[in-house]
Amino acid sequence: MNEDISKQKENKQPKWLAVIKEILGLVLLLAFFFFLKSNTIELFKIPTGSMEPTLYGANEMGHGFGDHLLVLRCAYGFSSKIKIPFLNWHVPIPEYRVMIPGMRLPKVGDVVVFENPTDERIDYIKRCAGTPGDHIKIKDGHLFVNDKIITNSPATASYVYYTNAGMLCDRFITVEAAVESIIDKTLVKAVKTNAHIRNELFSIMPKGTARNLSSAFASAVNRGGGLLSMQFKEYIPQIMSIVKRYHLDKIKDSILINGKPFRVVEKQVENKTAGFNPITDTIVSEIVVPEKSYFMLGDNSAASADSRYWGFAPLELIKGRAWCIYLPLKRIRMIR
Repeated sequence: MNEDISKQKENKQPKWLAVIKEILGLVLLLAFFFFLKSNTIELFKIPTGSMEPTLYGANEMGHGFGDHLLVLRCAYGFSSKIKIPFLNWHVPIPEYRVMIPGMRLPKVGDVVVFENPTDERIDYIKRCAGTPGDHIKIKDGHLFVNDKIITNSPATASYVYYTNAGMLCDRFITVEAAVESIIDKTLVKAVKTNAHIRNELFSIMPKGTARNLSSAFASAVNRGGGLLSMQFKEYIPQIMSIVKRYHLDKIKDSILINGKPFRVVEKQVENKTAGFNPITDTIVSEIVVPEKSYFMLGDNSAASADSRYWGFAPLELIKGRAWCIYLPLKRIRMIR
C-alpha cells in the first residue's frame, strides 16, 4: 500500500523538476571531473626551447616531436582554481589551496608549470629560481640567490649563461621600463578587482572623449597592461597619481640596485646625484621576491621569456610540478 502511494507521488512530480534534477546532477558530475583534472595529473607538451637541454620543444634543435610531460597538479596543494578545457575559462570561485602532509610550496630548482602572468590563457614551464623573500641577482652570467651562487641544483649544468634583462638588467633605463611595466600590470589587476580604483581611473578622461579612445582605454585593461604607454601619455600624470594614492607602486621598494631601493636610485638619477651613469655604466641590480610570488627562469636563458622580462609568477597562477617525460619513448625519464 505504501509503495503504491510513493509511486503515485513520483508520477505527480512535474517533468520540469525531473529535468532540473538531471541537469543539476550533470553539473555536479562535471564540476567533480574538472576538480579532479585540476588537482591530479595533467598532460603537457613542450612548445618551445626555453627549457633546453632539460626539456626539448617541438620545433627546436631538430627534435621535431617535442617532449610530452606528466604534471603533478597536486604537488603544491589542492587548488580551487578550475579551468574549463578548450574554452580557457576559469570557474569564478574564490582561489585557495589546501595542503596535506607530503605537499609543499615550490622551492628553488623545481620545474614548475604555471599560467603566464601576462596572458593566463597560456601555460608556461620554467624553473623556480626564487621564492618569497629571496634576494635574486644575476652577475657575470651566474645566478645568485641570497648572495649564494646556485651550484647545488640538479639543473646547474643547464643554467646555460644567464644574461641580465628586464628586472635584472645591467642598465638602469631598462630596469626603469621593467618597473613601470610591473606597476602597469598591478594597476590593471587593481582596476579589475576594486570598483573605487576603476571608477577613479575612468573618471580622469574628460566628458565627450572620443569613443575610440575610451575603447582603447578599456582594451588596455582587458589585455592586462598598456595604461602607461605612449598611447595615453597625456593621461599618465593622473594615472600615476592614482597609483601612488593607492600605494600600487610599492614594487619600487622591493627592487634593489647596488643594494639601494629602486625608488631611492630613481630619485638620485633624477637629481643627478647617482654614483653611476644610468646609460653607460654596468650596474648590478638585485630584486626581492614579494610574498606569494616566485621568480622563474628558463634553463635556456638565451631563448626564454621569463621573470627577467615580465616579473614574478603569483602563487595563484601556479598549476603544478613537472614530474616526468612519457614521450618520445627514447626520452622517458624523471624531470630534475
